[in-house]
Amino acid sequence: MHKHKWSWVLKYFPDWFGKHGFTYPTKIREEYRTVNVGELCEIVKHLEKQNMIQKEGDMYVIDLSTLGYNKLLGRGEVDLKLKVLTYKASEEATEKIRKAGGEVILIKDSEKS
Repeated sequence: MHKHKWSWVLKYFPDWFGKHGFTYPTKIREEYRTVNVGELCEIVKHLEKQNMIQKEGDMYVIDLSTLGYNKLLGRGEVDLKLKVLTYKASEEATEKIRKAGGEVILIKDSEKS
């Protein structure tokens, strides 16, 4: 296919040669919708203005699955006491929230489905 039928290859099968990659089946691949700790503080302030967030004492309770997020990441600063319910969280995010006086509770995957 590389010599006398080259024009045929170019016309009908331009991707005949070369690497084409591999795509994982959708069952194996899990996509994360993430939120950073700094963004979470801004979201809390916005939800507090709309009275859409629960408060236990001086701690705000946030369920990230109801907001459409499934992973918490550690970029940004925390200045509020937060109790966060999430499926996954990075170690940095967990440390920042604990230093601010809050806690991170991981929800099991069995409850997810």
